[in-house]
Amino acid sequence: TVNIPGNTTPPQAVASAPSEINCFSPQVQLSGQGSSTGNNFTYLWTTTNGNIVSGNNTLSPTVNQCGTYVLTVTNTINGCTASASATPNCEINPPNASATGGVITCGTPTITLLGNSTTPGVSYQWSGPGIEPNNQYQQNPNVLFPGIYTLTVTNPENGCTKTAVALVDLDITPPTAIGSVSGTLTCLVTSVSLNLTSNASNAIYGWTGPNGFSANIPNPDVTVGGDYFGTVTNTVNGCVGYDTIAVISNTTPPGASAFASGQLTCLADSVTLSGNSPAAPNVTYAWTGNNVNSSLRNIVAYEPGAYTLVVTGTINGCTSSAVVNVAENTTIPFDSIVRPPNLNCNNASVQLNATPSSQGPNFKYLWTAKEGGHIVSGDTTLTPVVDSIGKYFLKITNIDNGCTSLDSV
Repeated sequence: TVNIPGNTTPPQAVASAPSEINCFSPQVQLSGQGSSTGNNFTYLWTTTNGNIVSGNNTLSPTVNQCGTYVLTVTNTINGCTASASATPNCEINPPNASATGGVITCGTPTITLLGNSTTPGVSYQWSGPGIEPNNQYQQNPNVLFPGIYTLTVTNPENGCTKTAVALVDLDITPPTAIGSVSGTLTCLVTSVSLNLTSNASNAIYGWTGPNGFSANIPNPDVTVGGDYFGTVTNTVNGCVGYDTIAVISNTTPPGASAFASGQLTCLADSVTLSGNSPAAPNVTYAWTGNNVNSSLRNIVAYEPGAYTLVVTGTINGCTSSAVVNVAENTTIPFDSIVRPPNLNCNNASVQLNATPSSQGPNFKYLWTAKEGGHIVSGDTTLTPVVDSIGKYFLKITNIDNGCTSLDSV
């Protein structure tokens, strides 16, 4: 007989995963402790759904992925093998995260970022242009600047994180404000309309102006000249546009002056009334008084009394007036001759006496003789000398007004 020895004893294979794979420890070492050891043993770790980072031919490989890892121990002397498997516990699920931004406007200069997660116990950390040390760990921080903000949510149980992005836009564009006025205030146009237009569809309008004027409509009527300040508020972003409109008031009267060329006398039965205005030629004239109604600048007056000139500006309709009084001087001189003594042989000549008549430097005298009378001297005085029986006439003329009187003796 032949005795054939046998060596079919398999090696010992033991595999374990002492540590958990999580976000704190993304790599762990598996253990083959308890397996056969010695120079005649080889080791091989394999996996179908995990990942071996290093040491797959050792008893302590490094892995970084969940899955089942198989350790095969081979006895190089007899070729026998043994296998064992290990499945590390995995906790790598990240928390959920959401982030909401907003729009910075003139009405809302501060935006509250909204961070949220349904995973319990998480912590929040923000980064972005408006994040500072005092608010970076707040769940809902307030920010003043537009930009992209990143929220990192961390689960303290496994160290896993999730990020979300919030966008903060900027809308501080003011609406357009274009003001206008319908015209100029004059004596004919006592009110004008302001108008304010804008590109904002949802706008609030406002006006302020002289004497405490205010209005909250785009097109108020105003009666006082001056600067008016219009505002347009965009109700969407709270921004305001401005415009200033000057309302011009042209209510300056044209000015009027009137004068007469003289007075009514016995020589002048009419006078010329002349009107004038510093605003000429942009004026019209209107004369009234003593049955006169004329639109001429200069008129002829035949009656004494007051005449009124009204001057109207053709540009602004404002008026000025002037009054001129036409005087009448038609007083007839007083003519009185004292009865003279008779001519006879003792009185070859006599002196006529008209001294009770009007006297003065503005009177002129002239004696004439008819029916045989003869003036010796003084025919231009009140006391002429005559030497013949006849009819003597005295004409007195007022030099100032040309009026005359006639008496005879």
